[in-house]
Amino acid sequence: MDSVACISCAPKWDLIAGPPLVGYILNTLFLGILVVQVYYYYLCFPKDKIQYKVLVYSIFIIEIVQSALMGKDVYYNFVTLWASDKSWTTFGTTWFSFSILCGIIATTVQLVFANRLWILTKSRILTSTISFLAVAQGTAAIATGIKMKIVPALLDQSSTFPYRTSWLVLSAANDLLIAIAMTYHLLKSKTGIASTDVMIDRIVFLVVETGTATAVTAMLDIALFLGRNDTTLYGAAGAFLTKLYSNTLLVGLNNRAVARRTKIFQTADSAVVEGSQCGSRESLP
Repeated sequence: MDSVACISCAPKWDLIAGPPLVGYILNTLFLGILVVQVYYYYLCFPKDKIQYKVLVYSIFIIEIVQSALMGKDVYYNFVTLWASDKSWTTFGTTWFSFSILCGIIATTVQLVFANRLWILTKSRILTSTISFLAVAQGTAAIATGIKMKIVPALLDQSSTFPYRTSWLVLSAANDLLIAIAMTYHLLKSKTGIASTDVMIDRIVFLVVETGTATAVTAMLDIALFLGRNDTTLYGAAGAFLTKLYSNTLLVGLNNRAVARRTKIFQTADSAVVEGSQCGSRESLP
């Protein structure tokens, strides 16, 4: 009873135990979306380039591992340590599952977009800047994870401040740079041909939507970390950040199938759209 009483009178307990649970639920939700995206990729691109296949399935495996580790922490704190004053006092495996894995996946996705921009623009300055920021934020993420491992106390993370801030600010800035650059250069490539311009508009919408989502989530995480570091509110936003990056990559890859299988024929007063089956798709650039 003493331990129960201790938990009940703990300051802001609902803001310590609640956000990780909400974050895990959101993480699982986005994992479900990712499963659908990977299955769609499997159906649509059986002959895709080997490097894309390795990339997609490697990220998918990492995401499953990340969700499993998060589930382990949630079970440990809500079941094993239930009614104990030790519940939610340390990060558990979050130092690895959240910081390090998220940094690795974010870096990978941003480098993929850097490559896409190189193909589109041939600009060394732009692609080098994006690549540098991608590696820099990934390095800061790994440093954050190492610092969390050294100082595992959940509510004593002042020492991680410079690392975590650098990581999330650089990540958000790079996401916005990628979205702006992709939007600008795609809009410049419009030809006046309806079928091409419609597809470019669709790609621009996806780029802005996904790039903004990851950037806003990263900034929300850092804002909550700086403003309410006596709670774990930041954990609710950060828990699914890695899934956003993975889904962003898969949406971009899968959109190639839509671009190929959608044929728009201009008529006097309308457009007729025809589709073909996904399974016959060849390797796409």
